[in-house]
Amino acid sequence: MDAKQLNSLEPIKAEIRTYLRELPRLLAEGQEGRFVLIKGDQVISVWDTFDDACQAGRERYPLGVAFLAQPVDARDLDRNFPEDLLPRQAI
Repeated sequence: MDAKQLNSLEPIKAEIRTYLRELPRLLAEGQEGRFVLIKGDQVISVWDTFDDACQAGRERYPLGVAFLAQPVDARDLDRNFPEDLLPRQAI
């Protein structure tokens, strides 16, 4: 991922970090293949379809407020993400 692509993710970096942090738990709960709605550092809800997750986000947040509707995918555990997107370690 180049710098331009990484910069385009700036509005949802916190949500991506939250997804990566919560992914093991979501998988353990059997949520693979469903779609998670994330805002900031919180998983808001899990839905059966992308459209449902997006609709829930649009209903909950005003126009222009960023949120993430993301498929829960075990393959993301093995993908290499830029360090800037990885969950921050607790100190």
